[in-house]
Amino acid sequence: MNMTNMSLSALDHSPVRQHRRFSVALEVIRTGAAPERERVANLSRGGACVVTSSSLPAGSRHTFLFVLSGRREPLVVPVRAQIAWSAHDELGLTFLGSDPRIDAYVEKIEEAKRRR
Repeated sequence: MNMTNMSLSALDHSPVRQHRRFSVALEVIRTGAAPERERVANLSRGGACVVTSSSLPAGSRHTFLFVLSGRREPLVVPVRAQIAWSAHDELGLTFLGSDPRIDAYVEKIEEAKRRR
């Protein structure tokens, strides 16, 4: 197989973003043996970009605790996600399923953007 065919094949299977992403300033906690507090740079109904101090391999699956602000008390939402990509100090997450609390949070952001 030549390089051209490999490149075209890789493009055929590349993920396409299905949801609009919004810049946010949220805390997220990666669970596991050594939980780490990190920052969410952007969020959508289907995934997020997390600023991190340690990388994770693409394709690996982890649970993240999203701390949703803007309420009297922050809401902590556990989300199972797969690492779509990892580069320098950022991770691209693809959520493995939807959560109505994440969806509602993103919907509030969408509504606020429309009102401006």
